[in-house]
Amino acid sequence: MEEYRRAIRSDPRSVSAHIDFGNALLADGRYAQDERITQRRYEEAIDQFRRAVDLDQQSAVAHDGLGRALYRLAEMLPTHERDRKNNLRQASAKAFAKVVELDPDYEDAYFNLGNALRRQGYVEDANEAYRNAGEHYKMAVDRDRSNATAYRKLGRQLLNEGSNDRAIEVYSEAIKIEPLSPSPMNTAAMPVSTPANSTLQRTISHLWPNGARKMPMPCCGSIWRAHTGRARRPPEAISICVC
Repeated sequence: MEEYRRAIRSDPRSVSAHIDFGNALLADGRYAQDERITQRRYEEAIDQFRRAVDLDQQSAVAHDGLGRALYRLAEMLPTHERDRKNNLRQASAKAFAKVVELDPDYEDAYFNLGNALRRQGYVEDANEAYRNAGEHYKMAVDRDRSNATAYRKLGRQLLNEGSNDRAIEVYSEAIKIEPLSPSPMNTAAMPVSTPANSTLQRTISHLWPNGARKMPMPCCGSIWRAHTGRARRPPEAISICVC
């Protein structure tokens, strides 16, 4: 991290230096083994991206970095910090909306915004958040038909809406674009009573009728963490990853 600090000391008004440092902090926090370090890195990243935004209000990249940092911090905080989590998610959505305003061709911002809106739906006004998320996931797919991540996120949103058959079609498109993760999926570890998870199991059977048990998406989120022994959420919180 020292090289990034040196770059900022050399030129404190360099927008790119603050953005680079923020991205490095996000990466370091993501793979830290200690949650306290992760939280500290995310908070430091937020500070760096905010400095970049202050220096250049028209930088879509700076606003996107701020949105990502705010979102990641919100997702790692414990559930009892509900108000703070919700405030961070709202701030994240605002940052991603600014990215879209500044650069309508910034394709990642659409599903990042949808993701932030989706998570807000867990704490208030769920239906509106899901509808808004769905619109942005669809926009991401329409803007780039080769974007497997956008298809996966749209598939998750379709499950939320109860459009299970359509979700299977969308997941199939994602798999055509991007190869399967080699990580085995232990479906028995998931709570099968929920509609989304039972639909996921039917999706797996549909896509792999010979009984292969692979995750339907390369995944860095809750399922991946659970099946590598690094889950930060209790089993009942495990869902199809949209990270």
